[in-house]
Amino acid sequence: GMIPVERYTGMLERVYGDNVDAVCAAGLGGGSLVYGGVLLQLKQEYFEMVFPHISYEQMAAEYYPRVLDYVSGGPIPDDILAAPNYAAKRSFIADATAAGLDVTKSHVGFDWDIIRMELTGDRPMAASIGDYVFSCNSGAKKTLDTNYIAAAEQTGFVQSYTLHNVLTITRKGRHGPYEVHCELLRPDGSAFTYRKFITQYVFVAAGSLNTTKLLLKTKALGDLPGINDAVGQNWAANGDELMACMGVSSDLGPVQGGPPSIAAWDNSNGIIPVGFMHSPSNSFPGMPPTQLQMAMTVSDRMGSISYDMASDSAFINWDLANDTNARTARYISLSKIAAFSGGTVLPDSALGRPNMWH
Repeated sequence: GMIPVERYTGMLERVYGDNVDAVCAAGLGGGSLVYGGVLLQLKQEYFEMVFPHISYEQMAAEYYPRVLDYVSGGPIPDDILAAPNYAAKRSFIADATAAGLDVTKSHVGFDWDIIRMELTGDRPMAASIGDYVFSCNSGAKKTLDTNYIAAAEQTGFVQSYTLHNVLTITRKGRHGPYEVHCELLRPDGSAFTYRKFITQYVFVAAGSLNTTKLLLKTKALGDLPGINDAVGQNWAANGDELMACMGVSSDLGPVQGGPPSIAAWDNSNGIIPVGFMHSPSNSFPGMPPTQLQMAMTVSDRMGSISYDMASDSAFINWDLANDTNARTARYISLSKIAAFSGGTVLPDSALGRPNMWH
């Protein structure tokens, strides 16, 4: 919000709410384009707090390995961790360990060999200088357009259409075909024509925000029968909050390299378990040395998504009290690390209006 950017298609879309906003991906490849590439397998006791009816054993034996085999570049190698650009990660490991947290090296959706080439000057500097969210110009980031989507297209049975914004979905009778109505966009986001797809099946995979928006819109317009009242309910904050510790005395190196690849878990803050992903934060001139942490907890309660017909947009209904215990736990846990890193833990209000990454 500090630098004006003219309206353009991709890479992020902001969805507004009463007390918080959410940001989601807007491009071919979805969230893989703009997330940090973290592939952190949740511990069983935390997984079962949220998904008690899903077998963690099956996830750990079959589904997690399947994804990691396909998109993971593995945990951060020792030679890269030892490089000057990764001093902040080494400091985080030392400080979190001294604070009694359980530290682990996460899998990431990045190619470490390409990051090595960044460090030797054979590729443009991107991930290794913390520049990996708004694309990654070295090619180190394993986004879905380079693996799953590319593999699907190579079968000859799949085509991808970009700059198609789905307006609504209708159906001809109870058993007739579906009609997917789209507007085609120019790069500035303005529509210049319309297109309709007629198909027997529709799978809506537009993320939690836009899948919900589409279903609620079709319900509000009466375009698609069978959308029940549960759609839009029990929506949560994704459990993440970006937190900052400012004025750290630990060595952060000349630049904080990425991607986020070190996690630390606090199982004993007296409230609920809290996890942190050390997130590279490169300071502006005059800004004191700062460490950013993506703090992860389970929200106390759920909120909801509603649809606003006048603005044709999803709206987030989220009471900040839904996260009171979780926010307190996150602050306590980060303060434990700050006792060793130095610096001051900023309250969440210091970073402006709360944002959720979805």
